[in-house]
Amino acid sequence: MLKNYLLIALRNIGRHRIHSTVNIIGLSIGMAACILITLWVAHERSYDRFHEKSDRIYRIVSCGTKYFIGGYPAIPGQITAAAKEQLPGVVDAVRLNEVPRSVFRYGDRTFYEDNGMFADPSFFEMFSFALVRGDRATVLSDPLGIVVSESMALRYFGGEDPVGKVFEAEGFTLTVTGVAADVPSNSTIRFNYIIPFTFLTQVAGRKDLPWGAFNFSGFVELAGGADPSAVADAMTAIGAENNCPQVADGVRFTLEPLTECHLSGLGSYFAYQQIGSSKLVFAFSLIAFAVLALACINFINLTTARSARRAKEVGLRKVVGAGRKDLAAQFFGESICTSLIALAAAVLLVELMLPHFNRLVGKELTLDYSGPGLVGILALGILTGILSGAYPALMLSSFRPAETLKKTVFPGSGRSNARRALVVTQFALSTMLIAGSITMHEQLKFVHNKDLGFSKENVVYVPVKEKIGARYDYVKESLLSDPNIISVSAQNTLNAFRTYRNTAYEWEGMAPGSQIDMLISEVDFDFFETLRVPVTAGRTFSRDYPADAEASFVVNEEAARRMGLESPVGKSFKYYSFEGSIIGVVADANYRSLHTGVEPHIFMVMRDIAQETTYGVVLIRIDGRHVPEAVAGIERVWNEVNTISPFEYHFLDDVYENLYLAETRMGDIIDAFTAFALLISCLGLYGLAAFMAESRAKEIGIRKVLGLSAGGVFVLQSAEITKCLLIANLIAWPVSYLVMKRVLETFAYRIDIGWGIFAVSGLVGFAVALLTMSHQTIKAATANPVEALRNE
Repeated sequence: MLKNYLLIALRNIGRHRIHSTVNIIGLSIGMAACILITLWVAHERSYDRFHEKSDRIYRIVSCGTKYFIGGYPAIPGQITAAAKEQLPGVVDAVRLNEVPRSVFRYGDRTFYEDNGMFADPSFFEMFSFALVRGDRATVLSDPLGIVVSESMALRYFGGEDPVGKVFEAEGFTLTVTGVAADVPSNSTIRFNYIIPFTFLTQVAGRKDLPWGAFNFSGFVELAGGADPSAVADAMTAIGAENNCPQVADGVRFTLEPLTECHLSGLGSYFAYQQIGSSKLVFAFSLIAFAVLALACINFINLTTARSARRAKEVGLRKVVGAGRKDLAAQFFGESICTSLIALAAAVLLVELMLPHFNRLVGKELTLDYSGPGLVGILALGILTGILSGAYPALMLSSFRPAETLKKTVFPGSGRSNARRALVVTQFALSTMLIAGSITMHEQLKFVHNKDLGFSKENVVYVPVKEKIGARYDYVKESLLSDPNIISVSAQNTLNAFRTYRNTAYEWEGMAPGSQIDMLISEVDFDFFETLRVPVTAGRTFSRDYPADAEASFVVNEEAARRMGLESPVGKSFKYYSFEGSIIGVVADANYRSLHTGVEPHIFMVMRDIAQETTYGVVLIRIDGRHVPEAVAGIERVWNEVNTISPFEYHFLDDVYENLYLAETRMGDIIDAFTAFALLISCLGLYGLAAFMAESRAKEIGIRKVLGLSAGGVFVLQSAEITKCLLIANLIAWPVSYLVMKRVLETFAYRIDIGWGIFAVSGLVGFAVALLTMSHQTIKAATANPVEALRNE
């Protein structure tokens, strides 16, 4: 039976080449797009499931109505050890913290290294990261030990055995105790190397931070049967017993399953945690479904349009004894065979496109041809064949033999309303994708061009590494002697990457219990002048006022508003033990991503820049007309001061461009699949236009004989499709508006979705549709009517 269906399907493909080619190309593009997005979605949903204990590991999340609204994966460092010691339901607990970008040296090989972590000794016992060298139980027991990834080991040691080798890192010596396999791409926790937490206390001399310092991330392994909610409540109680100020103010701890961390939507304070978005997964799943639906609609439309051609076949088969079930099975078989042929083309297309798609999404996806992967691919082909062939099979098998053989009905003509509905659906989906693509591009253009409240152009920053901090005054003086350098300042951390916040403020006129969560930054003199932040009241820090270095504060306008100070200048202000007064107010500025609004911000002078080697940066405004000369001058000063650390510099505007890398990728992906959707829609429309021209050939011939012009024929042929496009736009526009409104709500600053976006999306869809139809329509309009009428 299957052989018979295949033979009939192949004969029909050969007999109706245009119709078949359009169907196969449309289905193959739709399935290829579906496979690509499914690979990405499957990868996003597979995060952290490779850990043997993944069903028992939970991330600790801090939640509150005042702080950490919605949840934040940062905790005080003491909570993990306390939970492990005091709670019977906790089998193990591990805390993590990031190592700032550091310089590593082995022999004559020196590199900057990112993605370093501090971790508790049982890290490799809780998590299933593969160890190539070393014992899981003891590899993190030496305070001066380090576990490196295979890639890092290869970079420094080549083919030598890394274990026992000694690094020089930021003034310390670290001995390699183990080598870990490179972290799988579907791991939320990312690391290039791991240093034991005991390094901080036993070697670096750092004391335990107070319970109010939420600077760590933590994970717990629960015993079988343990209630995560009960354990989380017990951890909150431990925080209260230890006078954690945030817990006293309403913060509570919750536990989030490890396998949900990647897509939970919680922001990450830590560079070593890779965060995704469940909303993005859902959105792209819808896009995959939409593109595949467009391909199926093409198949349905073209098959039902040509139904009259197969009416006699159906009638004859029924006369010789075929039942409706037999005919439906035959047509299902044909559609599945066609779908499987298209599937083969789709797989080839996926293999050709995967390298480009991987660059687009920033992953290394591959098509799996093993058992489950192959079954999934075949299931997609069969399911597509069933879905696209269901309506045509049921419709064609319902024809009555007497009517079809007498030609008293024309089955294809009776289905025009269904075809119109399918065309409307097809172009409504395409228009929605076009509108989404335009909206994303307009929003990205908006955030890239928005005035942030400071000037980021022509600003270079370098890290405070090696002796830059210790000799900062000399570095600043040397840089300013260069005519290509305009101003120099420094900051304890670049706010685009990391911010410090606190509630330990007191001010003159403060209402009882009105603690405010505000950002706090330590800056050098000339900071506001270097970034060209406007001063709205008072003044900024100046070396002419010695007290500025000890007890003066500058606040932004939002901080003044939140504190309820109409005239902040001169008001007393206290931050922990630092007491002084507010000397100035600066304009609000967005130092972070535009996903967040302007926050209250306090500034004070850096106490000792030599200690800011962790995250400190030197900010240098250069003459934009002489960029190469300015950079060369910065490098000359760097090399004069630093003899080990390689010269490193970055442009500040590039940093802010990269803040929206995820959105840029999302826009590019939407663009790509919008193009797929339009191509599929155009293929279907081309095939439908060809059928319409063929089926109305005699009618057009008669009309031309009676005096209808070629332009009139064009209008006649285009009228029906034009009506469908107008209806499609009326449906697509409100739906697009609601969807994009939700997407833009993730930005604190966003564009208004105006009518122009929908007008453009409608015009693009309309223009593409008319261009697609033009060949067949013009061909029908210019055809000699004698050719169509000679058989009458």
